[in-house]
Amino acid sequence: MKPLYSALLWLLFCAPAGAEALQWYAVPADPAPSAPLAASPAVGNEPAASAAPKPLSSSAQRYRQLIDDVARQHALDPMLIHAVVQVESAYRPEAVSGKGAAGLMQLMPATAARFGQTALYDPRANLQAGAAYLDWLMNRFGGRLDLALAAYNAGEGAVARYGNAIPPYAETRDYVRKV
Repeated sequence: MKPLYSALLWLLFCAPAGAEALQWYAVPADPAPSAPLAASPAVGNEPAASAAPKPLSSSAQRYRQLIDDVARQHALDPMLIHAVVQVESAYRPEAVSGKGAAGLMQLMPATAARFGQTALYDPRANLQAGAAYLDWLMNRFGGRLDLALAAYNAGEGAVARYGNAIPPYAETRDYVRKV
């Protein structure tokens, strides 16, 4: 509890003035394998989300074990991967963006290849590459989830060009807030 409390205090009192508040999620200390994901209250001026547990959709349930496995391999919270998948593709492994990003985590072919995967429509390969990329971004941006998510959406070069800050793109700011 202490690290979460410290992080929240830092966000409230030390975060740069222009920084946007992030929505946080709570991770149960010892989640049961079949426990549903729960929304937690938002931080900052955002309206509070319902604290009641929300069951995973049937689409999310379909990929739960795979996401749990991939998250464990990359030391990521499975709830983060679920959030990214929901926002990126709504759990549709056949999804393709107008820019060519594909699969559950909407990866560009070059990004997936960079992390050793080429079968973008295979859920396991797509999740493996997406989780590896998120892990890499978290390390690249010093554990800053907001910057890692901004880079996942706009590219790490865009975040770097704006001085390691969330780029002023409405789509990217909305993406970070949604995830």
